[in-house]
Amino acid sequence: MNPQNREEDLRRREQELQERELAMRLRELEAEVEQPPHYNTVKHTLAKRDPLKHNTVEHQSRRGSMQRGFHQLLAFAKFLVVVVAVAVAFRIATRLAGIVIVVALAWVAYKLFFDGDRDA
Repeated sequence: MNPQNREEDLRRREQELQERELAMRLRELEAEVEQPPHYNTVKHTLAKRDPLKHNTVEHQSRRGSMQRGFHQLLAFAKFLVVVVAVAVAFRIATRLAGIVIVVALAWVAYKLFFDGDRDA
């Protein structure tokens, strides 16, 4: 086999491969066009254009307005409980810190004024 025949063979194979890839891509595009969308929204049409994005389905809320209101009330009650718990914990911490400071000052005063007199 001479080098010229070899190059011709490689070119021919490369062209066949490109033709097969083009035909495969054309079939994929035709299948995509023929497939109906799940729903018609702007999000869906934008996602169709970008093949890297995953198509999502919009959430369908099954709750009634009464259930939604109860859920919001429950969430607010939980938030209120947390706020009250934090406020109570803060007040306890400040009182405890005050007691610790008074005890520390009393101990320092004892050491300075009363504990030194025993040595004399």
